[in-house]
Formats: sequence, structure tokens, C-alpha cells
Amino acid sequence: MSSGDGSLQLLPPASLTVWGEADCRRVHAAMLELLEAVGVEVMYEPALGIFRQAGARVDERRVRIPAPLVLRADSVPARMQETAELCGEKESFPIYAMPSAAPWTCAA
Repeated sequence: MSSGDGSLQLLPPASLTVWGEADCRRVHAAMLELLEAVGVEVMYEPALGIFRQAGARVDERRVRIPAPLVLRADSVPARMQETAELCGEKESFPIYAMPSAAPWTCAA
């Protein structure tokens, strides 16, 4: 950024607030409750069957995922290959799952 006189102005330093263990657990519990009570909208048809078979409640495109199913999610493959159609052309791309021991997660 520059000021009107042509000199550069520095931006104020950024700050990062790290949650404590209790805050992390509260957010994790709220996320589990939302996934089970409200659910998510899933547009990919084959995924609806996968969720249903795994034990989620599927109502049209709304998937409500019970907490035990979410907590088992560390069993997903680390890498999957997906194909999508973009602008009329099929593209294949990898999807990577985040490791379950990521530093921004906490155990429930």
C-alpha cells in the first residue's frame, strides 16, 4: 500500500488466536450435533448411497450423520481419484483426506 505522498505504508501485524483445549472440544461437540440434527446437502448421487449404507439418515439430498459415524471417519482412504465435467470436458483429479492427527483437530 502507498500513501498519497508515494511512501509505502506497512500493514499492522496480523494476529492469530489459538483455541484452548476446552474451546476446541466445545466446537467439536457443536459440529457433531449440527451434522446429526441439521445435516448437510449432498449433491453427488453416489455419495448418498454410501452415506445411507454407512448408517446416515438420507432424506432426498439431506444427509444427517450420527456422531459415531463421524468419529469413524478416520477410516476414509488418504487419497481418492474423482472425475468431474468442467466446461464440457472430463477432468480427473485427486482428492486428499486430511490426516486424523492434524494439529488443528482435537480428540473428542
